[in-house]
Amino acid sequence: MQAYFDKIEENGIYIGTDATEHWTKQASYGLLRGSGVLQLKSGSWKIMQYVLSLPVPNDQFKQVLEVIK
Repeated sequence: MQAYFDKIEENGIYIGTDATEHWTKQASYGLLRGSGVLQLKSGSWKIMQYVLSLPVPNDQFKQVLEVIK
């Protein structure tokens, strides 16, 4: 996990599961999914943006939608 966080650019951000969530490099939240944007800086790949998603099993998705409403 540390190797992953070491790749995040110092001014990189996470976009979390809530519309208001924008985390800094120091954020950590457990087992989730994500997608990101990399940039080659000084010969090393750095994470510039990371979008976090919460995996929800299909058979439980309707329950999650009800909670969100």
